[in-house]
Amino acid sequence: MQGKPSAAEAGMMLHRPEVCMRSPGEAVSGSRDPGMCREDSVGDIVFLVDTSNNPQNTHSVRSFLYTVVNGVNVGGEAICVGLARYSGQPQSEFLLSTYHWKGEVLRHIQRFPFMPGGHKMGLALQFLLDHHFQETAGSRASQGVPQVAVVISSSPAEDHMQEPADTFRRAGILLYAVGVGDAVSADLKEILSSPVEKFVAFVPNFSGLGSFALKLRQELCDTLAKAAPPVDHVSPACREAVLADIVFLVDSSTSIGPQNFQKVKNFLHSVNLGLDISSDQVRVGLAQYNDNIYPAFWLNQHPLKSVILEHVWNLPYHPGGTNTGSALEFIRINYLTEVAGSRAKDGVPQVVILVTDGESNDEVQEAADRLKQDGVVVYVVGVNIQNVQELQTIASEPLEKFLFNTENFNILQDFSGSILQTLCLAVEGKIKDSVQHYADVVFLADTSQNTSWTSFQWMQTFISRVVGMLDVGRDKHQIGLAQYGGQGHTEVLFNTYQTQDEMMTHIHEHFVLWGGSRRTGQALQYLYQTFFQEAAGSRVLQDIPQYAVVITSGKSEDEVHEAAETLREKGVKVMTVGVQDSDKRELQGMGTPSLVYEMQGQDRVRQVMQDVMGLTAILADLVFLIEEFSRAQQSNFQHVVNFLKTTVSSLSIHPDVVQVGLVFYSEEPRLEFSLDTFRNPAKILEHLDKLTYRRRGERTKTGAALDFLRNEVFIQEKGSRFQQGVQQVGVVIMEGFSQDNVSRPASLLHRTGVTVYTVGTQLTLESMDLEKIASYPPWKHVISLESFLQLSVVGGKIKNQLCPEITGKRVSVSGMSSALQEGCVHIEKADLYFLIDGSDSIHQDDFLEMKVLCMR
Repeated sequence: MQGKPSAAEAGMMLHRPEVCMRSPGEAVSGSRDPGMCREDSVGDIVFLVDTSNNPQNTHSVRSFLYTVVNGVNVGGEAICVGLARYSGQPQSEFLLSTYHWKGEVLRHIQRFPFMPGGHKMGLALQFLLDHHFQETAGSRASQGVPQVAVVISSSPAEDHMQEPADTFRRAGILLYAVGVGDAVSADLKEILSSPVEKFVAFVPNFSGLGSFALKLRQELCDTLAKAAPPVDHVSPACREAVLADIVFLVDSSTSIGPQNFQKVKNFLHSVNLGLDISSDQVRVGLAQYNDNIYPAFWLNQHPLKSVILEHVWNLPYHPGGTNTGSALEFIRINYLTEVAGSRAKDGVPQVVILVTDGESNDEVQEAADRLKQDGVVVYVVGVNIQNVQELQTIASEPLEKFLFNTENFNILQDFSGSILQTLCLAVEGKIKDSVQHYADVVFLADTSQNTSWTSFQWMQTFISRVVGMLDVGRDKHQIGLAQYGGQGHTEVLFNTYQTQDEMMTHIHEHFVLWGGSRRTGQALQYLYQTFFQEAAGSRVLQDIPQYAVVITSGKSEDEVHEAAETLREKGVKVMTVGVQDSDKRELQGMGTPSLVYEMQGQDRVRQVMQDVMGLTAILADLVFLIEEFSRAQQSNFQHVVNFLKTTVSSLSIHPDVVQVGLVFYSEEPRLEFSLDTFRNPAKILEHLDKLTYRRRGERTKTGAALDFLRNEVFIQEKGSRFQQGVQQVGVVIMEGFSQDNVSRPASLLHRTGVTVYTVGTQLTLESMDLEKIASYPPWKHVISLESFLQLSVVGGKIKNQLCPEITGKRVSVSGMSSALQEGCVHIEKADLYFLIDGSDSIHQDDFLEMKVLCMR
């Protein structure tokens, strides 16, 4: 073997995390030491060692680590190990991805140095978060692998530990502590996971570490085995139920009692164990209630099954009354919301599971009805309830699927399997109901001699934008293209291209005016004979919907109705789009009822596609404005880059669909790339991979950066399509507060029609900058994070914004008059009052524009 790199070199070499491997010759089957971890245990464990103690104790600490690691299953896709030390300053010994064999890990443990110095435990914990529990360092947290830190301390801490400890908890990292000699109990208990007694241990001196090593090893093995069941632990019934938001609402009233409440927790543990939990699949929330509500965790709070199971085990008992009605209403208003992690807007099934042992002290019907009217599926698990009428009122129908009533708490556990099966089958059914239905779509363009160049360009852009909204592929939407003058001409058959990019290239580079007389009837007959056949790739015999989109610029010289009727009889839906001098009566004669359009601009493309295939088109110019991070928060830079990559991958990036720009700023804004720089997501992702951290300047000027967006980014010369009615969205991500004024620049940016989202942590929120910059209302556009690890919340907000609630274009104040004229044509009389803010906070220019608006 080649010589091993140093720990520092290994860290520099990391581009992607590698999986740690099992040592050569290490047993993979057969009997195992009772103290060894199970072979199917999975985890990332990082040890943090206080090396400021007497050098004569180094042997005891090394032996302790050697014993613990030697008994865990390092290798394969099992357990990976990292090591860091601290005194005055923390330092990495090796990362989770540095060593791939257990033997290498053990050899390093036997020789790592001990350095005298201070006792900065808080700094060391933050160091672990920034340098070890990162994907680039080998962490597999994003794959649902349990994350564990073990701190060995022998001295009182000299700094504050609360903040990094809280970040550990929010990130779902389990924190164990071993105190030796002078270690302070209060210090260690402050940082630990709960219950504290499970995660902390004290030994009087270093010689006692040896006897404790086996106990800690067994505790780690038990935790990993219990906390992170692999994929095959998902209930077979739930393998296809991969998408749901599930909230458990648990009655903890006095009538249950602590012993039975433990049985309720066992039941919850079994149900959750069978679900495929992650932030992108099944999300879980939990709340308790009696007279009051006790939220345990929200839908977007814990993406790891291991953390959820841990919270279920540690759920405290709160005796009291039984107000089920108010509890159900609380879940509807507070849990099943976008802010709390609900993905209802994306069509994800919403489920509430109520566990109760008694009749409610308040009215339940109204609250239950509201939930069901919102499309929420409500399961009810009743225990020894004689009057089931109330449960029937709450549960969804049919009751035999959604209502379970057990005789007592002792057999509640037996119901978990049947409930899990019923739940997952119902979720799977809802998912299948909402699956995208694909189609074969052929565009027939009138390129006869009387079609103007302007009309042809409109057709070209129209077709391009529609194709850009579709998921094109062999088993998805298939696209055909033909044009006609005196006769039909095939550009692209259904089976010619299999990707959106290929189709777009053809439209922009090979689709040209054909010329000749306008014979639309003959062209429709050509379409029938050429495209809607199996040889051309049509899936008409597979019952895949067939569409013909006929775009014509004038009245045909031949008869069109008979040929159009032939297409409709074959099951083809004919959509007619008229431009230039098109004849409305002819369009109506050719087209399927409700699929006839006269179009003189680009604004109705989204409406057309929504009418034809139920699609909500995503058209947007999206710009991210990101504050450069301080050196102390350098790790947040990578979180932001990962977030950008995830967001870009989820959008249809194309000049005719979604465009993305990126600006960084501190003292001065820096344009990374403009809206029209990249035409596809691959190029953006390639650019993002090359980004490197740049330290921010002394002053942060967010106001100046907002002005830069308005004057230099959201402009037509840099790719903005505001004049075409495409929505303009800005996302401002801040670490701290601005040192210049933000109110005026934000107001001017809003007035140009840009919707602004602001993202920041609690520090930024307290400065009020987020609220000043964001669009109104702030509850919708201000996103507060506990840490930048939660940036995934922002992605969902952005995508919901990009799926427009209305199909009309957004306009600025200066364009308001035309919007009013278009939107109010059916209103003959009205009394309209204007209430104008004339306070000192209104700038003179703003007040003048208000007056102009009123006069219009």
